[in-house]
Amino acid sequence: MVSPPRDPNQDGTPLPIQKTEVVRLAYQLLLGREPANEDVISSLANFRDIWELRNRFLLGEEHEVHERILRIAELVYADEPIVRKGTEDFDALISIDRQSETKVRNLIQGDAQSAESAQHQKYSTFHAQRFFDQVRSVIAIRQKMLAEVARPRVLDVGSSPVTLMYREIAPEIELSTANLPSNRPAEEAAQQFGAIRNYYIDLELEPLSERYPELIAEPFDIVVFCEVIEHVRATPEEMLADLFKIIRPGGFLIMSTPNAMSASNLTRLASGRKGDLIYKRGEWAAGRRPRHLHVREYTKNEIRNALTACGSNVLAHALKDYYSDTRRNIIAAQYVSARDAQIVIARK
Repeated sequence: MVSPPRDPNQDGTPLPIQKTEVVRLAYQLLLGREPANEDVISSLANFRDIWELRNRFLLGEEHEVHERILRIAELVYADEPIVRKGTEDFDALISIDRQSETKVRNLIQGDAQSAESAQHQKYSTFHAQRFFDQVRSVIAIRQKMLAEVARPRVLDVGSSPVTLMYREIAPEIELSTANLPSNRPAEEAAQQFGAIRNYYIDLELEPLSERYPELIAEPFDIVVFCEVIEHVRATPEEMLADLFKIIRPGGFLIMSTPNAMSASNLTRLASGRKGDLIYKRGEWAAGRRPRHLHVREYTKNEIRNALTACGSNVLAHALKDYYSDTRRNIIAAQYVSARDAQIVIARK
């Protein structure tokens, strides 16, 4: 009979790595995800030997939750083959030539490296993969479906560092921006993002098409609406219907937003918690509206249904791992449907 392996520190010999790192590894190997926070790690790092740590995991509440998550995932991601195919179709649609893709990657990397503030650098680094898909989406639509348009009109709602990159690849684009009201002159805001004009708008207070009715008469070929819808206190149907009023017939909407049915949200649900953010009193007071907070995150079906209700044709709808590494969560690694972001291209 083979004896079980002796624990490394049973005879006083220290473990080759810190106990906190052993706990991290145990989470990945036994639960398929990262620990919730440092407090969880500290609470488990006082194990006497590896057997005690194993027993804590396999007999504890977190393992029960993990098993529950697997059962829930099997139910809620029942359309996984469709979602996986949709994501593959999206990637095929936005593919561009290798030289242009390399240029896009260099632009994104250069933006992060040359950022004037740590906040800008952190934001650009965190959103690098989304930026890559966002720019490729604009360029692919321009090259593949708007080739006959000499100067495509593009509106980016909610400008960010990526806004400057569109015209670096396709300088013929006539770029406009739309952003929350500011004390800066609109011309100065437009110049910051390489746009010809900027429209100040608070989408919670009024539709863009009503504030600027001239846009209905001179609609855009492409409207980019990325990482915005989850921040606005309005229904997705009314926000999207407003945008389609200023998109020409045959024009395109590119939109990205978090996936409310992501693996991380599923974990919270299996643990008896909702994925909604909780706001502190006064955090949303007049004049102090935090721009980073999410009013509501939407499921893939909710976004698709809202687009369909507006009469648009969804060309491609993908689930992506823009905010985290898919490999770090066993559910997200198994199911494309469990990725933390979604991006969609719809045609009017």
